[in-house]
Amino acid sequence: MAYARLGDAKGGAEAYAKSKEYYEKCMDMAKSLDYTVMEGWASFNLAETLAKIGDFEGAIKCAEHSKEIFERFGDKLGLSGALMSFAILYREKGDYEKAREYFERTIKLRKELKTPYRIADALYEYGLMLRKIRDPDARKTLEEAAKIFEKIGNKERAMEAREAVWK
Repeated sequence: MAYARLGDAKGGAEAYAKSKEYYEKCMDMAKSLDYTVMEGWASFNLAETLAKIGDFEGAIKCAEHSKEIFERFGDKLGLSGALMSFAILYREKGDYEKAREYFERTIKLRKELKTPYRIADALYEYGLMLRKIRDPDARKTLEEAAKIFEKIGNKERAMEAREAVWK
């Protein structure tokens, strides 16, 4: 599903608009092929993109759709992605209590699944929120993410997490 990879965008509004387009194409293609699990992955990625452009209603709809798919199939890794989408969309919306709840659920599930990169990614995103709200655990959370990234050999993300501690 090339459209899913094309949807992975970082940057401003123009990049997110393109990302939205690719994730929508990926979802349409997955539906037409009856590839439900890929539809779930595209849906939670689209949810994050929609949240970043301020379409919270659409983001919640996509995250819920994704969560339903992964629960139905018993796909815990996919479910952790859907939960992460909720965390990010509530963070973007400024509902930090709900975001905290979803980040903590995501991190717990990813630790149970023993997925180091995904654990570190969730800790990093959570740490960014904690830093934004000036929570004293921000530094510890970002440093934990950096250590995991470093341990698995992802020096770029480790450096990104360490730099976030000092911003």
